[in-house]
Amino acid sequence: MLVEQDLLLQCQKGDQSAYSTLYKTCAPYVFTIVKNYFSEDHDRKDVLQEIFAHIFTSLKNFNQNKGSFKSWISRIAVHQCINVLRKNNRLNIVYTLEIMEDIEYDTLETLEKFTEKDLEKMLQDMPDGYKTIFYYPSSKNTPIKKSAKC
Repeated sequence: MLVEQDLLLQCQKGDQSAYSTLYKTCAPYVFTIVKNYFSEDHDRKDVLQEIFAHIFTSLKNFNQNKGSFKSWISRIAVHQCINVLRKNNRLNIVYTLEIMEDIEYDTLETLEKFTEKDLEKMLQDMPDGYKTIFYYPSSKNTPIKKSAKC
């Protein structure tokens, strides 16, 4: 995702077509982040809209000397996802054994057949709040101890 400096300047001046171009350029990347935190499509769309509202209203504060635009919108996206999860009390969900009932742990053979795709599926099937602990550190290069507190 390459966002030209001219496009950012046009957005900062309030050019509506520049906002549209910025959205079309950045939405797929931001949506990838949102998918890591929310499993329901309607939640994803709502959060995506909130993220871009925040990006557009905060764009005047973006300073390229402090970092890249991509890292700036990534930080906004991750924080917005976590804030929505907190607001909806989804970070405090009690994890039940029902989610785990289809997984066999008994044999080494089962573990040997366990693939990265199996792990990705398990993560996608987890309640939204529980995904946060897996995706938050990777999205921010955050130490595990710090992300455990989120």
